[in-house]
Amino acid sequence: MASNKPGPGQLLVDVQVTSIGAGQTINTVSGTTYTQGAGTTQMTPNSVNSTQPIPGTVWDALFIEVFPGVLNPGQNEPDLWMWPQIDNVDIHDNFYVDISISGNPFPCRDNTVGRDSLFLGASMLKDGVTGQLANIMAKGTRAPLLYTGWKVKKDLTLKFFSNAGFTTGSSGTFAVPPTIKIYGDVYDAKLLAYIQNVMGAYNGAIRLNSVRRQVLGLPPYSIVHDFTGPISLDTWGALPGGTAQGRVKVYRFFKVSQPLVNTSGTTIFALSDTVTQVGGKPGNVGTNNDLGFDFSSNNNALQVNEFGRIPGAGAGYCGFTHGGADVYPYETSTGLVCTPGDPRIPYGQVQPLRPESDLYYRVPRWGDWSPGETTPEVIANEAVAFFIAAQNGTTITGGTSTSVDRTIVGGAIIKAS
Repeated sequence: MASNKPGPGQLLVDVQVTSIGAGQTINTVSGTTYTQGAGTTQMTPNSVNSTQPIPGTVWDALFIEVFPGVLNPGQNEPDLWMWPQIDNVDIHDNFYVDISISGNPFPCRDNTVGRDSLFLGASMLKDGVTGQLANIMAKGTRAPLLYTGWKVKKDLTLKFFSNAGFTTGSSGTFAVPPTIKIYGDVYDAKLLAYIQNVMGAYNGAIRLNSVRRQVLGLPPYSIVHDFTGPISLDTWGALPGGTAQGRVKVYRFFKVSQPLVNTSGTTIFALSDTVTQVGGKPGNVGTNNDLGFDFSSNNNALQVNEFGRIPGAGAGYCGFTHGGADVYPYETSTGLVCTPGDPRIPYGQVQPLRPESDLYYRVPRWGDWSPGETTPEVIANEAVAFFIAAQNGTTITGGTSTSVDRTIVGGAIIKAS
């Protein structure tokens, strides 16, 4: 486990998945090797031995690092999906990602192009020491969307699923199994009191808009994250990223989707099986892979910070749709051009685009496909689904293997109903 001494940037969780049965779900169990059916998870032998804060401390999980394993010669890469359970609350609705070798969105920073990284949230401790925390709270409109690390009071359990399944060993799938590390800040009551003092009053105001929405004349999205404070060991879970938030909840969002069925031509294929009014259909994607959002009759919203693609053979276009031919970005009548030969917003393993070994692209920020200024997108008071479309005369093959077209969306989701 992390140290009993409070401080920044500590290794909170270090676990391995050594085996998992085909179609099986398995989770970590703190402090032990856990075997269920054909699956086994364990604490990494030379590291922390627990996924639980010690009494009198809490965690702010801020950074994930995944070593996706080393295959034995001749073995095919299996799929592996991951999501968290925080203080016994499963949050797969907000975070469900593919951490396979080719699709891993959280590689070691030294193995990324430009040594760039993704974070679950900003460090309140670091920003408190530098004075940024008080400044951000004073200005308002964005603090709840910045400090979205997983607020852990009791336990951080990781869950895993694989369609293909795998084993580890000299005759298994992996020579070295997938390993997941989670880093963050450790707080005790004294350090939380310090944060409260330097922060001042908590400002939960959220006010969002995007270039697209402003061009269309849509009003800003406005709401208040109603944390009353003060920050303490008891109230920790009521902050963004926690499981005891009030009426308005804010979570870091990451979800990966892939089509389960084939799509041909330039037909818009919604990556949703629930938001049918914008083209979603049952069976389009897996239950936990839905990238459709119906905010037309509620006050929920999604700030899209990241958008990445691993385009499968035949892929031609992507974006999000309000249904029919209403797509965005407006680059073409079928959205953003994104093909295997010109992926524009690639993430995951670089090969075969570049020859370096074990090199990964960071998940691109929204707008990285253009040389213009990057800015987050905002989805609010509307129903949309992210989509893909094939090149004319070609087919994108659906399925559950790691060779299938994949799309990742990251950001901050606001749930007010």
